[in-house]
Amino acid sequence: MSENTDYIEKLNELNEKIVLEPENIQFYQERAELYSQNGCFNEVIDDYTKLIEIEPDNKNFYLTRSAYYLFMRENEKAYEDFDKYIDMAPNDISTYINIISKIDGVNKWYDLGYFDYTFFGGYDYAVKCADKLIDFDINNAEYYAKRAHCSRRLYCGNPDYYSDNHNTAALSDYTKAIELDHDNPDYYAKRAATYFDLGKHGLALEDYNRAIELDPDNSDYYAERAAIYKYWIYGEDVGINNHDGLLVFFSFTGKYDTLIQEKKNYNKEIEHNSNAFNGHSFLYYFTQKYPDETIQKAKNDYDKAIELDPDKAYLYSARCDFYEILEQHDKALLDINKAIELGSDGLIGKFYGIRGTIFRKMGDYRNALEDHNMSITLNPYSHKNYLYRAKLFFVLKRYEEALDDLSKCIKFNWNCYDAYNIQKECYYEIEKYDDASWSAFEEYMAIRRSDESDFFDENPHIENIIDFIKKIAIKEKKQAIIDERNKIIADLSHSIKNLISTVIDPLENMKKEHAEENPVIENALKGANLIREIVNAMNLSFKGSIDDFYYDAEHNSGKEALSLQDIISQSLTYSIGHMFDGKYFANFLRKYFPERSIFQEAKSAWSEKSQTKNMEELLPFFGQYFFDIQLNISDMADLRIGNEKGSAIKLLILFQEIIFNAVKYSAFVEKDNRFLHIDVKNNGNQIVITVENRYKKTVKTKTSGLGLVIIKNFAKLLENEPDIRQDEEIYAVTIRFSNFWKEKSQ
Repeated sequence: MSENTDYIEKLNELNEKIVLEPENIQFYQERAELYSQNGCFNEVIDDYTKLIEIEPDNKNFYLTRSAYYLFMRENEKAYEDFDKYIDMAPNDISTYINIISKIDGVNKWYDLGYFDYTFFGGYDYAVKCADKLIDFDINNAEYYAKRAHCSRRLYCGNPDYYSDNHNTAALSDYTKAIELDHDNPDYYAKRAATYFDLGKHGLALEDYNRAIELDPDNSDYYAERAAIYKYWIYGEDVGINNHDGLLVFFSFTGKYDTLIQEKKNYNKEIEHNSNAFNGHSFLYYFTQKYPDETIQKAKNDYDKAIELDPDKAYLYSARCDFYEILEQHDKALLDINKAIELGSDGLIGKFYGIRGTIFRKMGDYRNALEDHNMSITLNPYSHKNYLYRAKLFFVLKRYEEALDDLSKCIKFNWNCYDAYNIQKECYYEIEKYDDASWSAFEEYMAIRRSDESDFFDENPHIENIIDFIKKIAIKEKKQAIIDERNKIIADLSHSIKNLISTVIDPLENMKKEHAEENPVIENALKGANLIREIVNAMNLSFKGSIDDFYYDAEHNSGKEALSLQDIISQSLTYSIGHMFDGKYFANFLRKYFPERSIFQEAKSAWSEKSQTKNMEELLPFFGQYFFDIQLNISDMADLRIGNEKGSAIKLLILFQEIIFNAVKYSAFVEKDNRFLHIDVKNNGNQIVITVENRYKKTVKTKTSGLGLVIIKNFAKLLENEPDIRQDEEIYAVTIRFSNFWKEKSQ
C-alpha cells in the first residue's frame, strides 16, 4: 500500500468518525495530526478552530493553533492566539516559557532546512514573554539567557530588525546571566557566538575557552571554536576590534616574538600607507601569513568534537566543510559520507547537496548529478539545492537546465546573489545578452539588499558585475561585426555556388569529349568540386535552426535520410579520399606515404575499398595505411535523420569537417603513434560526439581556417559550442546537442 493510499484511508476513517461524533475532540486532534504529517497546515488550523468552538476554555488549543498560524506566516493571528493563551493564565511562569518553546519549535523546521526562507518568526513576541519572566524573577539567570536567545534569533532572521542592536541587547543579557551563574558553560558559549556576530572574535575565543574549561566533554563547543579558526584564515576581514583576544589566541601558538615583530611591521606599514593591507586587522594579517597553527587548532577541535560525539552527523558535515576549504576533497568525501550514513532529520537533503558539490569539484559529474537530484527530492524547498545543481549544469554546459534550476532557487530566495551571478553567465553563454544584463542588475540589487557596509562601492562583487557589463558591451559590438560579416559570407557563398555550377558542367562535357585521360581537366574538376563543397558547407552552416533537426529526426524515412553509421562512414571515406590528392593536399599525402611504392599500393587498395559502406571492411585498411582507429557508436549507429529540412547533409558536413581535421593533422605523427577515436554517446537528453586524435603541437601548415568556422557555425545551429581540448599530444573536439530522437517536450 502506498503512503498516499494509506493517508487517504486514514483520513476517510476519521471523517466518518467525526460525522458520527461531531463533538469528539479526540477525532479532530487525530485528524489535525494526520493533516500536519502530510503538510496540510490550513486544514490543521481549521480543525483547531473547530476544537476551540467545542472547548473555548482549553488554552492549549489556542497555543497549538498559534504555532500553525506562525508556521503559515500569519503572525498577527498567531499573536492574537498567544494573547488569549496568556489571558487564561497571566501569572503562570510556564505560560510564557511555553510560548517561547512553541516559537522555537516552529522555527526549528526552518533551521533544519524543511523550508529555505530564513524566517525565525515570532521572536519579537517571544522577547516580550521573556521580559515578563524577568519581571517575575530579576535574579534568574535562565530568564536572561532566554531573552538573549530570542533577541539573537530576532536579529538573525528578520530584515526589518537587521541591526547590531539586538545582538548588543543579547550580549548584555548573556553577561547578566553569567554574573548570576558564572559556572554555566552554555552561557559562555552563547555569549561567544554573540561576540562572533558582532566581530569581536578574540572575546568570542575567550568565552569558548571558558565554556570548554567548564564542560570539556561538550562536542558543540569544540566545533564552534573551530569555526572561529576557520573564519580567521579563510573568511572575510574579521574587523579591527580583536585586540582583546590576540594574546589569548597566541598564548598557545608559541609565537610571542614573531607576534611582536609582525605587529611592529604592521604598524609601520599602516603608518606609511593606511591601505597597506586593504583595511584588514592585524589579527587577520597575521593568521593569513602564519596559518599553520590556526589550521591545526581547527582540525584538533573538529577531531575532538567527533571523538566525543561520533554519532552526530552535523559534526562530520562541519569538518567536511573545513576539508573542502583546504581542497582536501578525499577527506571531505569521507566525512560527508559518514554524515549521510548517520542521517539527521531535515539535514540529509543538505548533506546530499554538499556531497554532490564535492563530486563536481572532483570531476565526477555522474555521481554529482545523482546526489543533487536526491537532495532536491528530499528537500524541494531549499534554494541551495537548486543552486548547487545549477552550478553542475553550468559546468556541463547544459545552460537551459541550469537556468531552470536558478529560477527555482530565486523563487525560494530572491536575495541569493550567487544565483543571479550564474544566471547572467548562462545567458551570456547562450548569447542572450539583454537577459544577461538584467541578471547582472538583479545580482547588484541582491548584493545591495544584503550588504550594509559603508564601503559598499568597494565590494568585489560589484567590481565583477561592472567588468561583466563591459564584457557584454564588447561582445555585442564584436557580434554586430560578426553578424554583418556572416551575412556577407552567406550571400557570397550562395553566389559562388551558382557560379561554380556554371564551370563544372562545361568541364564535365570536356572530359566526356576527350576519352583519353587529361590531367588538366581532372585537376580543374577536382578544384571546382572542392570549392563547391567548401562553399556549400559554408552556405548551409548559416541556414535553419534546431527545430529543423527535430523535424527531420521524426521524418527520417526519405531516400536522402542517413543513419549515424552512414554519416560516419561517409565522413571517413571523404577524409581518407582527400589524402590521395597530391595537388591540394600534398603536405598530408607525403607524411602518410613517404615512399611512392606505398602510395601506389594504398591508392590501388583504396580504389576498391572506397566503394563499400561496410565499416568492418574499411577499418583494417585504415589501420594498415593511416592510423589505429576506434569507433564507439554501436548504441547510436541505426539512428536516422531525414533531409527534408537539410538536417542529414548538415550533420554529414559537421562530421566531415571534424573527422577531416583529425585525419589531416594525424599525418604529422609517427605511424606507430597515430590514432583516431570517434565516440558517440546517448546521455538521455543529449547526444555527445567526441573525435580525438594525436597531433604535433609544433607543426603548422597553411590553412584557410574555414573548417573551424564551419564547425562552429553548425554547432551554433545545434544551440551549442564545440568544446576543443588541446594538450601537448592530444587534440579533441566534443559537440553536444539535444537528442532529436526523443520528444521535444521531454
